[in-house]
Amino acid sequence: MFQGKLFQRVSGRSINDLYMVEIFSGTAGLTAAMRQIGMHSSLGVDAHVRKQVKAPVLRLDLTTDHGVQLL
Repeated sequence: MFQGKLFQRVSGRSINDLYMVEIFSGTAGLTAAMRQIGMHSSLGVDAHVRKQVKAPVLRLDLTTDHGVQLL
């Protein structure tokens, strides 16, 4: 049932109209893949940003109230 509702919400929209947040992204591989297919409004979030990330990653510690509020 949830898949049907989700499909209805995004059906007919351009991939550029959608936004994806990859939480605990590591090297942001999923974010990079989504950007490669045209979803440029995607962002990785992780507390530990590595030098070899594949896409933009926002350094955010979700173990803190402040980090959760920002997310």
